[in-house]
Amino acid sequence: MPLNHKAKQPDGYVLVIGSGTLAIEEYEELNRLIEQDSSCNGLDRRLYDMRLVEPAETYQRQEALHKRTTAISCNRMAILVSSPAAYGMARIYQTVASEQLPVEIFYEEPQAVEWLLQNT
Repeated sequence: MPLNHKAKQPDGYVLVIGSGTLAIEEYEELNRLIEQDSSCNGLDRRLYDMRLVEPAETYQRQEALHKRTTAISCNRMAILVSSPAAYGMARIYQTVASEQLPVEIFYEEPQAVEWLLQNT
């Protein structure tokens, strides 16, 4: 599975690391695994490191991803990207997800973690 996760204790967030080309079903499986992982209990913020992921190619795919991942149990999400194309695709996800939770996009991990942990 090109999506892996680990609890970042005591920081209070789940780090998700992706690589390659991802199918929407892999996000669903990841969410199920995080829900079952006792080390992630109570961690309601997520940092998605997508710097090694091939950017999704269409708005429709980002919209479909959001619709199929609405069960994500977090209240704040940061997305790390490595290119302007990936930033653009993440921005589409940010737009469709913004009614549900705060999502911000970053190129650098320290800034992403700082934003993610604000108001904790």
